[in-house]
Amino acid sequence: MTKLDGHAKGGGALSAVAATESPIVFLGTGEHFEDLEKFDNESFVKRLLGMGDIKGLMASVNEAMGQDQQKHMIDQIKKGKFTLRDMRDQFGSVLNMGSLSNVVGMIPGFSADMIPKGQEKASTDRIKKFMCMMDSMTKDELDCIKPLDESRVLRICKGSGANPKELLFLLGEHQRFSKMVGKMGAMNLEGMDTDAMKKNPQAMMQKLQGALDPGIVKQMGGMGNLMNMVQQF
Repeated sequence: MTKLDGHAKGGGALSAVAATESPIVFLGTGEHFEDLEKFDNESFVKRLLGMGDIKGLMASVNEAMGQDQQKHMIDQIKKGKFTLRDMRDQFGSVLNMGSLSNVVGMIPGFSADMIPKGQEKASTDRIKKFMCMMDSMTKDELDCIKPLDESRVLRICKGSGANPKELLFLLGEHQRFSKMVGKMGAMNLEGMDTDAMKKNPQAMMQKLQGALDPGIVKQMGGMGNLMNMVQQF
């Protein structure tokens, strides 16, 4: 079933099955191979109801990020470190996960309609522009060893074809995420192994609560919904 980037998703599925008397095997949300996915009725209905699709999200993450990259990311969070290089790696992983609206729709509390039709390309182009800026940085700058003073900012902008406002916005976003990861690192997540998280997700959520942006928590349906996400993970 194709053209799932519109609003008639459920009606289209029912109509297609009723008219053809055939099951749905694949879903298409765009014009490229990466926009094709295997149909799973539970995941489909959950996304339709705005409940997210943790199983599909994890499959996309595992496909986009290698095990080494996932381990590195977890180690960095435990240490409370988040460099520009880490941010660049995460941007690359997001682009490898396919359609942005599709990825957003897999997160409980979020809707694929949050990225309006026609704006998805602009969002993707913006991420690519951010990555282009980071490609113009030196190794020490990416690893946050060398601070970005005015001369470095101007050099990066010239190398990437960006303007200083765009680069300063990127650096502001990095600083915001870096602070959040720093708070998580200070919460002694190192002492919480995977088994402990499975047995007592509430304890993990209590540790994380201080690091999470209240606006994001509200958008994702409150702490109760986040707790359900942790249990599903």
